[in-house]
Amino acid sequence: MGISNYKSYRPEASFVWLDADLTHIEQRFQLAIYPNQWKYFSNIDQCQKYILNEQIQSNLKIYLILPYALAEQLVSYEHTEKIYAIYFCSHRNLPIRRSIQNYSNVRGIYRDSDKLFEQFNTDLTAGIDDTSLISNKFVEIVCEHALDYD
Repeated sequence: MGISNYKSYRPEASFVWLDADLTHIEQRFQLAIYPNQWKYFSNIDQCQKYILNEQIQSNLKIYLILPYALAEQLVSYEHTEKIYAIYFCSHRNLPIRRSIQNYSNVRGIYRDSDKLFEQFNTDLTAGIDDTSLISNKFVEIVCEHALDYD
């Protein structure tokens, strides 16, 4: 899949990647938001402080990618429902936690970087509206090539 939104600046958005190991982030994710930059965090508390600050100061649409192992901790923060789009990564088949099923901003749980990128890029280029949110029909997205997460 090509990167159709290359060089489309999004001043109204902030892109956040939370993971303990940031060495595996693929260039296509960086190019998809160019000239914007990812804000990388390895600590969930620092990440949530950044997100809260961004929401208070500028009310940006925040796109967040993080390991599914951090789902419970993420939903314990009061600002979670204000994040525009959340993408979870996991290399294992894990049950969908009830605590995240009610969040309409969760775009899915991805075991494959191609599927994750496809959804992320679609959300960037086409946008997210109420009809494309997962909410009550939350499904786990299981794919062939596992990511190295949680």
